[in-house]
Amino acid sequence: MREHEDCTQAKEPPVKRRRLLFNCDGFGVFKDAHGDLYRWIHNVFTGLEDSQVEALLWCDGAGGNTAYYDSQVLELTGQRIGQVSPFLRRLIDEGNDPPQVIVRQAKKRGLAPFYSFRLNDTHDDFMPEEYPTFKEEHPEWLIGEGHPYGVKTALNFALPEVRQLKFAVVEEVFRKYDFDGLEMDFLRSPPFFMPGEEPQNAPILTQFLRDVRGHLRRRGSERGRRIEVAARVDESLEACRLDGFDVAAWIKEGLVDILILGSGAIDIAIEEFKDLAKGTGVLIYPCLYGWPSKYVPIPAELA
Repeated sequence: MREHEDCTQAKEPPVKRRRLLFNCDGFGVFKDAHGDLYRWIHNVFTGLEDSQVEALLWCDGAGGNTAYYDSQVLELTGQRIGQVSPFLRRLIDEGNDPPQVIVRQAKKRGLAPFYSFRLNDTHDDFMPEEYPTFKEEHPEWLIGEGHPYGVKTALNFALPEVRQLKFAVVEEVFRKYDFDGLEMDFLRSPPFFMPGEEPQNAPILTQFLRDVRGHLRRRGSERGRRIEVAARVDESLEACRLDGFDVAAWIKEGLVDILILGSGAIDIAIEEFKDLAKGTGVLIYPCLYGWPSKYVPIPAELA
């Protein structure tokens, strides 16, 4: 990862406006396929065909610390405890590496495939199969216990080793797989720094985003097309500030093409983000997600 890389480039064509972006949490659809490749594909894509969905934001099913795909950067989900899914091993061995299948099937259906990367997911706090060996070997990388908020297994992005690992994941995914874009899911999960230190460390996350954007621009140049960058952030600018997400800088520097707002929030300050992005070409999408807003089921008037 290049710490001070200039990611400026010639003016790019505008990003395509898509009616709906669909985020697929791969865990359930993979588990519920019961080892059947075609059932898994069916689970992912049912309901998306002949709909207003124009992009699939696919999370592999792990939390970004282990992999449900053939990776040399991350270990397979369950590897640390000897419980890798036999279905996953078979898919890889038979040449059906999940991201390759997803990209192929999405494009076949006219959907733009994005890799949805949970930068700091903490399901590994209660799901041992997702707890990676690197956290076991480097407890100093974690937020740890004794704080007023935050999950103890969250990573501290103030450490360059943490950022380098996450950058390596992005590099590998876009070297091996032909995704059209990357969703950087910053809402899985704050805090990214020691609780209370997030606003002052915002420049660290901005530099990390510069590095990712610069890399994807080079990769896109090799492919002859833009690789889009989406960022999923809090539902208000103040919440973003408190979490260390300097959205104004991200927009000003052209580090993102798409902002996705909220996770389980009903009240989303769309207008303040639109005002910030006015004239820049950055697209704003509120996230409609019933859980954990407590609006479950979502009332008809909000659907």
